[in-house]
Amino acid sequence: MAGIFIVSKDIRLPFSNSYRVKELINKVPLNEKVVSDYLMLNTISAYTDKPFYCLPAQKTLLFLSIGKDINIQQDSGHYCNPLNDFFHKEQIKTLYMLSTQSPKGLSEIDSKLFSSFHVQLIGKIEGAIEKGSNLYLYQISTL
Repeated sequence: MAGIFIVSKDIRLPFSNSYRVKELINKVPLNEKVVSDYLMLNTISAYTDKPFYCLPAQKTLLFLSIGKDINIQQDSGHYCNPLNDFFHKEQIKTLYMLSTQSPKGLSEIDSKLFSSFHVQLIGKIEGAIEKGSNLYLYQISTL
């Protein structure tokens, strides 16, 4: 029974939605800044072959080396601190962030994110068997 359930799920659903990342990138208006969180950077690079700004590493990277580029320890300002730095450095009010985290996941990682910024879900691609490969696009603006 378990085998039948898994095979039917595998036929109906993709294992990963990573291959669809370009669909979300195409929703970003031209000349707007796009950033990534650390879980999404390698996915973006694999399917676009272009570097992106990674918030936790606070630099533009083609791929991420855990431990070398960032420390994956989460703190209370996991998103807020790098976002504040990026907004200040770039002198912008709005950016777009690609993530594998749902809005609920973002708020669990950084409880201050939604109260510190205006965060709007612009696009999502869900339904993958591997939940860590669902994709989300956020528009984030300063308050």
